[in-house]
Amino acid sequence: DFAKAVETFDEALKLDPDNSEIKEEREAADRKAKALALKAQGEKEMADGDYAKAVDTLLSALKLDPDNKEVADEEAAAEKLLRAQELKKEGDTAMEGCQYADAARLYDMASKLAPDDGSLPKLKKLANRKADAQRLRQQAQAEAAAGEFAKAVETFDKALKLDKHNPDIQAERDAAARKAQALVLKRQGEKQM
Repeated sequence: DFAKAVETFDEALKLDPDNSEIKEEREAADRKAKALALKAQGEKEMADGDYAKAVDTLLSALKLDPDNKEVADEEAAAEKLLRAQELKKEGDTAMEGCQYADAARLYDMASKLAPDDGSLPKLKKLANRKADAQRLRQQAQAEAAAGEFAKAVETFDKALKLDKHNPDIQAERDAAARKAQALVLKRQGEKQM
């Protein structure tokens, strides 16, 4: 117990105030006691999810007790979790910007740093589904632009299976279906002539 050691060294210094060895040991015990208190604070900050603050706190503890492997390990863990948190935010921003492939990549990187965060694989899966739907939508748009409306409808349907509630894909699918039906009716009319 470093705090108790400081008290004991203080008593020794009262008896021998000029003893430099006792002063040095007292200062070392005081630094270790402060480092231990900062370590506990950093652990609480990590538990609260405040990884940036935890990193700062644990770095302060390491300055006081640079040889403390436990503090060094905790600081490294806090750094990883902070980076994972940053990557998740970047992934969220990519999702909002419809950059689904980028979002999936960012969530994957975050999940490697924070394997205990069960939300990250789910977010990656969602981003991959939306990225696949986006690719199918682009394919269907190209098919519709080429006048292959029935084929475009099938491709839009595949995209909707991956991104069921996407109103843009649904609207484009409906427009392609109307054009496909119009083309069928046009051909029937031509045959009737």
